[in-house]
Amino acid sequence: QHLCRINVYKDRVTLKDCPPMPRHRDLISALRPFHYRLMLAGPSAKRRPLVEVSPGQIEAARGFLSVLHRHFQLVCASLTQHTITDVRTTDDKVTLLLKDSFVESFSHRDRQFMRHFVETQMFSAY
Repeated sequence: QHLCRINVYKDRVTLKDCPPMPRHRDLISALRPFHYRLMLAGPSAKRRPLVEVSPGQIEAARGFLSVLHRHFQLVCASLTQHTITDVRTTDDKVTLLLKDSFVESFSHRDRQFMRHFVETQMFSAY
C-alpha cells in the first residue's frame, strides 16, 4: 500500500504516500551524526568485502540502532496503559492489546502512521 524506496548508492530515501512517524524531526537530528560517520566509511567499504567491517563502522551502527531503539521505546511508552491482562491462573497470563485505544492516544497527525505501525511484524515482535 505504502512504498518506501531506499537508494543506498545515492543516499536517498523516497516515501510515497507514507505518513511521517511521530517526532520524526527529533529522530532525524539524533541519527544525523551516526549517518555521517557511516557515510564517511562508504568509500573505504567499496575497496574491501562487505563482511570486513571496521571498528568505526560497528560503533556508528550501534549508535544508530540505539537511537532508533530509544525512539521506538518513547513512541511505545504508553503501551501498557492500553492492555488488559487476564490473571485467572498464575501459570498462563494472557495480555491483550487494545490497538484502537493505543492509536487514539496519539495526536491526530500521528495516528495515521501508528495505525499502520501497529499492524507490522516489527511492532508485534516488540
